[in-house]
Amino acid sequence: LIDEARPEDADAAWDERFEAMVSRVATAAAQSLAAGAAVEARSRSGASPTVLPGQPPDPVWRFLARLETVPRETDAALEGDRDARRFEVGAA
Repeated sequence: LIDEARPEDADAAWDERFEAMVSRVATAAAQSLAAGAAVEARSRSGASPTVLPGQPPDPVWRFLARLETVPRETDAALEGDRDARRFEVGAA
């Protein structure tokens, strides 16, 4: 799960942390696939195709490359499997 909700008062430092988080998610996806797990990236605005173990992470990476922030006030919930790894931009 990757939370792309951008706070109203976010600054350039938040944007940098968001980009770093997307990079961490891309790396985690590749590592998880190599370790034998299926991977799907989910966000408030959608989800990537599920990629099966041993397959290249390209569908997840394309989803992440197109991911844009949404206002934190967006009603869309960030939901996923309770065992999913969650990635959020932390405070500075």
